[in-house]
Amino acid sequence: MSYQARRITIAILILLTVLLAGVTIYVGLSLNNQPTDTSVANGTLPLGAACDAGNDQCSGNLVCSPSSAGGGNVCSDPGAGGTCPTGETCSRILAFHCDQLDNDGRCNGNRTEVASFSAGLDVAAGCGQVDTVCSVTDQTCGDFQIVGGSCSTATTNYTCDTANNTCVADTTGAYTSLGDCQTACAAQPSYTCTAQYTCAQVAAGEGEFADAASCEAGCNPPAVKYLCDTTTYTCRGDASGTYSSFAACDAECIAPAYKCDTTTYTCTQDTTGTYSSMQSCESNCIEPTAETRYLCDTSTYTCRGDATGQYTDLPSCQNGCVPQFCGQPCGGKDGISCPTGHVCDQSQNRCVLTQCLNNPSCTNNGCVLPNTAIGDDPKDYAIFGILMVLAGIAVYKLQVVSNSVLLLQEMLGSGLRSEKKSQLEKEMEKLQKDRESYQSKFEKTSF
Repeated sequence: MSYQARRITIAILILLTVLLAGVTIYVGLSLNNQPTDTSVANGTLPLGAACDAGNDQCSGNLVCSPSSAGGGNVCSDPGAGGTCPTGETCSRILAFHCDQLDNDGRCNGNRTEVASFSAGLDVAAGCGQVDTVCSVTDQTCGDFQIVGGSCSTATTNYTCDTANNTCVADTTGAYTSLGDCQTACAAQPSYTCTAQYTCAQVAAGEGEFADAASCEAGCNPPAVKYLCDTTTYTCRGDASGTYSSFAACDAECIAPAYKCDTTTYTCTQDTTGTYSSMQSCESNCIEPTAETRYLCDTSTYTCRGDATGQYTDLPSCQNGCVPQFCGQPCGGKDGISCPTGHVCDQSQNRCVLTQCLNNPSCTNNGCVLPNTAIGDDPKDYAIFGILMVLAGIAVYKLQVVSNSVLLLQEMLGSGLRSEKKSQLEKEMEKLQKDRESYQSKFEKTSF
């Protein structure tokens, strides 16, 4: 191979390597451009960071809860939560309010069912807890938050261990001081009727029976009764129930509904009503006037009457009261509307990317797709570099470029020879014509 051909071969190899590297970088950057939603409505504090109870400051699924080490609240991982039994949904919100948290750092007093997580935080304000539970069994299944900013200091209670007549600390104990417990625990025991209707020995004064004989005589199961649980509107066995059969209880244990009379604009209980509570009916059953306006509450994305509202009628408000960003509560007239490209995750009442519904590999509460682009791993670029070097060696060894150059030179030479031949033929033809012309003139002038 000539020196000129080698220089041309090396130049072409360098050009091919640069082009291949450029294509590799372009493909890597294109595939890395995954759709994400950066306008997430959650906080940013990491696990273990100090936080203020009642504010959504913690990132992802973390919740602001009292620190196990004491000294305020920190962002904690509540875990994935339980799974609801078949036929149930993780859709109800329970709120609790108490004066102090128990030994496990929780509050289970003054239970209230609310319509949204933010409403639960209002109930639990200062000292309480909000739980997301299954639709029937009250089993914890989703997000929860413990509010302990204003809880009072817990006092130590004691109970008598009747097995050895000693006192032990117990938050549910009947004695607030160790001395009172020890005095009662040393006395003669009393007896109590257990939930299984058997007699058990307890400390003096703690049982409702003074001796075993009276306990055996009075510890009898009551007649089976049924009670309508007005929290879930389901029937269950209960000694204080007012129904003697499950069928009779089930026939009357129906959640009340309320209807807006659009003639008088008053609310009444009616089985055909569309409102589940008198409060929600009255807040929407308003006679339209020139002054009536409606406001979109962006904490729950529901509409309510408000003189400062931007909407003049309820349907317009419901159609426009839709969340704008991923991670916000679902809204709209149907209660499940979300921005374009998003869908309502009804188990959390939260808008997520459509591709992230029931996709545990998505991050940031369903607002960021898993990153699968080529080129994220530095090893990818090392592999691409090795492939480019091998491609260059193959091109050089097979003499693809040099053979191509020789073929091009031969084609160019052939074309030049053909062009010269054509030009020579034209000149010969012209000389022939000039000769004939001169000969003709000579013959005309001869004597």
